[in-house]
Amino acid sequence: MALTLCRPEQESKHHLQPAKTDSLQLPAATSQVSYDSLYGFYFHESNGPAFRSELEIKPMGNDLQFNLTLQHPGCEWQLQGILAMMYHMANEYAGFYNSETCRLVFTFFPAAGQVRIEPAGICVTLPGRCQLGGVYLRLDS
Repeated sequence: MALTLCRPEQESKHHLQPAKTDSLQLPAATSQVSYDSLYGFYFHESNGPAFRSELEIKPMGNDLQFNLTLQHPGCEWQLQGILAMMYHMANEYAGFYNSETCRLVFTFFPAAGQVRIEPAGICVTLPGRCQLGGVYLRLDS
């Protein structure tokens, strides 16, 4: 009777070599975004004797506090709230006001001293004759 011994197969001589790469450069820790250039008063680009819309932006922790006032024939309205800042690009920041009755998108263009406000859906707290959307220009300090 012959016994056959099992021998483990020889290890493959084709080992994978790790790919050679330059040293991996991870981005620096996220830097804190400064909103200083956004603080202040803004006026709607269409402001005039019969139409007045003003926006004030103030600091509020990592977000922004706003006060929006509309005054034109058939419309007197004011809204205060907190903007949750959502994204920051080189020349543009965006924040959102989100309540059950009114959702607004604020897009800031700091270099131009402008902010664009757009309703995200229907703002049911806004009286029918009131218009708030559009571009607001920063009042120079």
